[in-house]
This record gives sequence, C-alpha cells and structure tokens, in this order.
Amino acid sequence: MKAVLPRDFLFGVATADHQCEAYEAALEDIHDYWEKSHLRTPRGAATDFRNRYLEDIQLAQGLGCSMFRFSIAWARAEPRPGEYDAEVFKHYRKLTEAIRAAGMEPMVTLHHFNWPIHVQKRGHLIAPEFPKTFARFVAEVVRNLGDVVRYWITINEPSILIGGYMKPWWQRDYALPPGMGEDAGPLEQTEALAKLIPNLFMANRLAREEIKRLHPDAMVSVNPYLLGMPPMVQAHLDSQAVAIRDHQHLAQHGQRMAEHPMPERGRIDVVLASLPITRSHADQVDFSEPYFTVRYALLVKHEHASDWSRTGRPVAVVKGPILHETVTAPIEGVGVRAAESYAAAMRMLEQDEVSGVLGHDLALRELEKGDPNRYRLLPLRKLGHESYGAAVAKGNNDLLAAVERAVRKFKRSGAWVTSHRRHFPEHPAVEPPGHVVRSLEHLVEAQASTDRRDLTTQQRKTSHRRGPVLAEALRRGYLKVGVTVGEPGMCYRDPTTHELSGLEVELARAVADEIFGDPTRVHFQELTRHHHRTTLLRPFTRLFDVPLRNITALSTAFNANWWHLGMAGALPTFLCPPGCEGQQDFVGLDYYWGLDHIRLHRLHQLMDAAAGHFDHAPVYPQGLYNTLQHASIMFPGLPVVVVENGCVTEAGGVDRATYLRLHLAALERAAADGVNVGGYVWWSITSNREWGRPSDAATDFGLYHIELDDDPQLQRIATPAADVYRELIARTRRGEPLS
Repeated sequence: MKAVLPRDFLFGVATADHQCEAYEAALEDIHDYWEKSHLRTPRGAATDFRNRYLEDIQLAQGLGCSMFRFSIAWARAEPRPGEYDAEVFKHYRKLTEAIRAAGMEPMVTLHHFNWPIHVQKRGHLIAPEFPKTFARFVAEVVRNLGDVVRYWITINEPSILIGGYMKPWWQRDYALPPGMGEDAGPLEQTEALAKLIPNLFMANRLAREEIKRLHPDAMVSVNPYLLGMPPMVQAHLDSQAVAIRDHQHLAQHGQRMAEHPMPERGRIDVVLASLPITRSHADQVDFSEPYFTVRYALLVKHEHASDWSRTGRPVAVVKGPILHETVTAPIEGVGVRAAESYAAAMRMLEQDEVSGVLGHDLALRELEKGDPNRYRLLPLRKLGHESYGAAVAKGNNDLLAAVERAVRKFKRSGAWVTSHRRHFPEHPAVEPPGHVVRSLEHLVEAQASTDRRDLTTQQRKTSHRRGPVLAEALRRGYLKVGVTVGEPGMCYRDPTTHELSGLEVELARAVADEIFGDPTRVHFQELTRHHHRTTLLRPFTRLFDVPLRNITALSTAFNANWWHLGMAGALPTFLCPPGCEGQQDFVGLDYYWGLDHIRLHRLHQLMDAAAGHFDHAPVYPQGLYNTLQHASIMFPGLPVVVVENGCVTEAGGVDRATYLRLHLAALERAAADGVNVGGYVWWSITSNREWGRPSDAATDFGLYHIELDDDPQLQRIATPAADVYRELIARTRRGEPLS
C-alpha cells in the first residue's frame, strides 16, 4: 500500500507553561491564584520542565518528532505592566534553539489559559484594552524569538475560555478563572461573553499582525477545542451561532444555559449530613464551600498493626458518606465490606470478619478512645481527604447564596473553632477549611465604566430566576434540614438532654439565623444511612437532569464551532468585528472525544468530558476524520493542523496506545481523501498538572509517566503509547502507511 503522509510530515508533542513549569511564589499567574482560592491541587514544581526541558526535548527527538509545542509564561515574561524580564526571554531562547538543534519545529503558544495578575487587575480578558495589552506582549515575544519560530498559536482553545464567564446550570463553579461571582445571573454572564468573544477575535488579529509584520512567512493560527458531534448535530449548533442577531438574542442563549429549566424542590431544604463533595454528588446537587475536612484512617487491632493488609480479610466501611466513588478499593488487593454503622463495623472487627474499619480520622479517634490498649489508628495518606459541604437542590441560587454566607460567617467568626473544641475535645482544633473564592473580580482595580451595557446592581439581582425552596421556607417560617444522627462530633444526641448536638447542628442554626435572623427556626429531619441524601432534596426532577443538560447543550450557540465560523466571516459583527475574519495561516483544532449518534448517556459522557472528567469520555476516532473534513471544506487551500489530540491512561475502556493508533489511522484516512493535513501534535509529552486536578490515571495524558506527587526525582517513564508513537512515526519516515 502506498504511503499517504509525506516522509517529512510534522509529528509533534506538547507542553504548557502552567502545567509543566515550576514557578516562583512572587510571580503567580491567574491559575496559581485560582487554584489556591478554590482549594485545588497546586502545580508546585509540576514536571520541572523549566529546568529539565533538554531531557523532554531528547525524549521527543527519540520518538522521531519534528515539532515541539510549548507556551510562554506571560506572568514571568512581563512581571509588571510594560516591564519585560530579559532573563526569561533568554531562557525561552535557549529552549527554542534546543528544539531546533534536535531537528524539530518549535510551535509557540502565546496565551494558554493564563495571564498575569496585573492583567486581571486591569479588567482581564473582557477589558476594552485587552487586545492591545496582549498585542504588546506578543510583539515583545516576537522580537526575542521570531527569528527562530515559524509556527504560532495566539490563543489556546478560545472555545474553552468562555467557561470563565458562563456557568451552565448544572455546574456549581466556573470551569476556569476569573469567574463571575456567586450572584451573577444569565444577563451578567452573557454581557461578559459579549465582551469576551470579540476581544478574543481582536486579540488574535492584532497578535497575528505583530508576528507577520516582523516575519511575513510565519504560520499563525488558533486551536479551538472541538467535540466530535454527529454532522447533523454540529450543523444545527453552528446554525444557532450564525443566526444570533443581537445582544438580546445572545442573552436568550445565556438564559437557557445558565438557568435550570425545572427548579427543584424536595422534602427538605438543606442537607447537612457529612455529605462529601464528590463528582457524583455534585452532578445531583449544589454544594456550599467546605465546612469540614477529614482524612481517612484505619482502625485495627494492636496485634495486626503491622500486618493487617496481609490477613486476607477486607476492611469495613460504614455505609453513607465514606462509601462513595473514591473509596472502592482503599488499598490494592484489599476488599471493602459495607457496614450499617460504626457499631456494626466494630463488631465485625471484634469477630475478625474484617481486618480494620475505614473511616474519617475524627470518628475513629473516638472509637479508639474506648479501648486504646486494644486498638490502633493508622493514617492512610494515599487516600487523601474529603470535604463536607451543605447541599441544596439545583436551581435555587438564592438559597445556596444564603447557605454560603452562613458557612463563611460560621468559619470566620470563630464559631467553627469553638464548636470543634466542644465536640472533638480529643482532637486539636485546627483552622477551618479554606474559603472558596468563586470569582477573582475582587482583584480588578476600581475604574469608571463607559460601557452602556454594564448592568446595574438591581439588574444583577434580578437577572436570574429565584428558586422556589427559599420562598416556601420563608412562607412556612422555618428551615427543614436533613441530618444523620450518630455521626461522632457532627450530629448526635446529648446523653443528658437527648437534644441534637454537634458541629453540623450548630451550623444549621447559623443558616437559620442568616435566613430568618433567628437560629431556633430550624426543624431537623433525621436521615438514616439508607437514605441517599440527595434524593430528599430532589425527589422527582432528578430523573430529568441528564436529558435536560443535553437539551440545553444542544439548544445554545455556545457549543458551536464559533471560532471557525468567525474566521469564515459567518458570525455577526458584534461577535467577530470586521477585519478579524480570515486571520489564520493554517486551520488549527484540538480534538479528543466524540460520538457517532445521539444517545442520552453517551451525550452526557461527552458533556462530562468537556468539563474535565476524562476517564469516562467517549472515544470516537471517526469524529477526528469528520472534523478534519469539515475544516477542509470551510477553509479550502489552508493546511489543517491537529494542535492537540490525546488520551488519559484509559478513556471509555480504550487505553492510550489503542487510542493513538485509531486516531492516527483516522488522520491518515482523511489525508487519503484529500484533506491537506499539515501536522499532528500529541498532548502531552509527559504527565502534567491538569489545571488544579489531582494527579492520577484520569488526568494523565503523558506519553511518559511522571509520579508528580510521590517521586522527588520526577523520573520520566515510557508508556506503551510512546512505543506506538515511535513506531508509527518511523513508518512514515520510511515511506510506509500507518495502517
């Protein structure tokens, strides 16, 4: 069979500054701040690419790559407005020259989801001056690197950047910085998008003009993130974007995206029952910021303290808050046995039916206290911790805001520490869980606005529909709070008075005080461990959530391929200003996941993957073929470059090596059918910090694996996919087909 791809086809790998480079605390970028304020995993040293770039370049060279993509750390390059660090540019110069010396083309990304704090203070991406601010930074980069870089990405995945300004009704938080605040309704979010989208088009235009002014032969583009929708569905979405008439019409799309179509009401108003803030729970309810954080531990008999894992017996886990999706096999080779209560678990331990009782450290410490000579508490650091939040039904933003205020006051006023000391006397009172900042708008310097579309305070307050639960509670005159009685220290009956007591009980009274001005106006509903706590909040409409999400996603323009539509001159000019169309030298795109037909559970998986839950993502190589074909039709004559394609350790039952083979076969087929495919870049060369998420198999896209948390040497270990990529690149170099 004749080879389809030329021998010099551009195969590459990629990194990004925030995800791979170490940083100095004095030079935090917006994502460092976001991760701290949202209590997410910080990048720390990341992969230490800044110091070990030669090692990673050699790995890419060893694969046979001819392209290496990296991004510029804007916060380091321009630490203060208009002041550029010559040493930083020297570093990137050495990096770029090392890539070229290894026989590879550098591809430089200028804005990879990140910006300096000083840009945030000046109004971030929606400030009127942002395009010019960005263009000045780009001009400085080009002056330093333009003679050794031909391929440029101005703005990484603009289609994802809107997640910092628009929050779908099924998400508790904004996906990216800066966020729009707790009380931002659809109007305010849409107004922000009406500033963001044209700013991104204008920023790309001005940046490309700076690059081409100094280096006319440069290849400049943008890489929108594209989901592999069935062609008819994608055509419908794109038609939605093209048909937007004006700001009011755009606001209608925002209304559908931001407001729950069926605000929910259940048999109780709020759950305060040691409910962990987990992915599956957050799919069903909205959480306050954490009010308590616990670590996992294991209670064992003294005689088995050193060999409990070798007894062959499972560990007991109490049904309820501990037994959730992150604890199904706490230690490799040791099973889990459910127990109805801590008392039942202790009976299992006494009868040697289990080797230990797994739970949170505070509860187990109380049990250990009962007979310290018989039991021993062992920390399980690898399991980390879990945080508890107050839960309310989705679609009730006003109630959630009140609960959030109460939680925050409870922690900041000293009431949390007092309650901790009262109910956990054997455990030292530490600081309460950190404060989650929903928006970084507080960093923006006050400035007079001249934009006639700015919303008044009253408009902000009335720009989203009020939920029915708080209104009903106000009518009845008290709050209904679900609690689990018997949680040590959290919620229990006082042995003397038989009244409910505990930290969660006191927090519930604080919520009632916030809403009614009276802490006694709360009725507690006892939940058994058999209750699924979220169903009491939402007994009926939960059944419709998945289809409602999918309908929302398919009925708005925000999931359209709006960037390429703008490049093609098809968007209205208030979104893509005149002169911004056609500002690309190749068609860039990122493709990861897709599906061939509309089935509710598969579409839910696709939407979930777009939100960062990659391990369950639907793998669909035909989607890459379709996307390449569509791009070729939209922009005849321009090469199409796959700027990102990649897979975590396993997605949807497909391992990374198989994923790579299937997608390169799809790319080869597209090239055989006439698509001018100009290059393919795998994300990523190594494991990396995936934007505040824990480092695990579900977030690791690396051809070379790094134990980011447990290996101080940060050793690069080849995965099977690295061998596959090397083999396929070698076939191309020999003039052989990939499949």
